[in-house]
Amino acid sequence: MKETEIPNCRNCEAKLIKHPQKDYYVCPNWRPNNAGCEGDIWRPKGDWQKTYPNVVFSVKVESKSQPGHYHQVKVYESGDVYCPCWAGSTDKFCRHKKIMVEQVEKLLTKIKRDNLTR
Repeated sequence: MKETEIPNCRNCEAKLIKHPQKDYYVCPNWRPNNAGCEGDIWRPKGDWQKTYPNVVFSVKVESKSQPGHYHQVKVYESGDVYCPCWAGSTDKFCRHKKIMVEQVEKLLTKIKRDNLTR
């Protein structure tokens, strides 16, 4: 397997080093309060994508059992959906996820109707 080449800092050209407590590489010349290089952070592309999927959008849905309390339902670029409620956190397709899908369908219909008929 080909080893990924670690780049140099974009600011001072120093070879990036692995952060001692994190899973990414940092500039060794960085110092707080602009006492050194502005710094640079780099993570191998495959690692970044596996560790941090991007949230494409999220929808706030009110709880039925606790009126006034809302759950932020998140949709990731992979198509995964997450809701922090009890059922959602156990990977069930909870009521909040269903409501989010309905709201998004209505919104997309409105966007298509308002913009594609011009």
